[in-house]
Amino acid sequence: MKNGHTGIGTQRYMCKECGNTYCNIEGGLIIRNTKLDNSKWMAFAECFIDGLSCKRTAEKIRVTPRTAWFMRVRTLEALQKNLPSFEVKADSGADIDEIFFPESFKGISFKNLGRMPREPRREGHGTRTRGISNEQICVVTGINDNGDMFYDVACRGRLDRMTAMRTLESRISDGAMINTDRHNAYPEVLFKLGTAFHNAYSSSDHKSLERINDLHSSIRGFMRKFKGVSTKWLHCYLAWFKWLREFGRSGAVMEDIAAGQIRSGDYEHLWKNIDRMPLPFRDMDLKAVKN
Repeated sequence: MKNGHTGIGTQRYMCKECGNTYCNIEGGLIIRNTKLDNSKWMAFAECFIDGLSCKRTAEKIRVTPRTAWFMRVRTLEALQKNLPSFEVKADSGADIDEIFFPESFKGISFKNLGRMPREPRREGHGTRTRGISNEQICVVTGINDNGDMFYDVACRGRLDRMTAMRTLESRISDGAMINTDRHNAYPEVLFKLGTAFHNAYSSSDHKSLERINDLHSSIRGFMRKFKGVSTKWLHCYLAWFKWLREFGRSGAVMEDIAAGQIRSGDYEHLWKNIDRMPLPFRDMDLKAVKN
């Protein structure tokens, strides 16, 4: 039944059985469990398409930067469930390679652990290890002949055969033609997956892996404007990149697509449990630090 209005004029409802109150009784969890007016979410959809920072988004829709960031997180968690699938079918080709990002504990409090699982890498305290190390996050990416892409936040450090198999087995069909670099994890895995051809190129042969190199350049350009993304949110920001890329190619009005998916979207994390999110690939390290 109706139960008054919120401070911004949204109709409030109350369940007769359990006594819980709601601002909206239609749509997904984002619209159902928010104190913000729908018009602010629709305005946020435009900022989301433009890739505005949290500060500029907050100024545009008149909320705090903290609220703008949380709106972004909820939107990313909802939109990543609507991403197009990726598959390399028989007689089709694809380029596959890894891209690495520095491991980041941005926005994570370690007050309950006593210390970080490694030395800090800012303000001159310690130096990053050059090359590929366990302080980098490996993201396996691929692009097929149709221009579709996939990403998988695979592991910390170098890619191994087990991780490569887990990443590729659901995406590559028998008879596919795959181009990779000369990483030793690929030949055995692709042979087991029944690929028709596997061309392994050296890192100096840029022309043969031009498609995947261009994709990596686009990903790095997109991520650079955020000035560092926490590892626990890396998959969401990669989903943002893929969402903009895939729906941008469709020629549809992206603001309408984003608004529709926000209306029907479901998120995963509340404010109270964000701090308790597991840190990817660091569970054992954190347990050891805590003990």
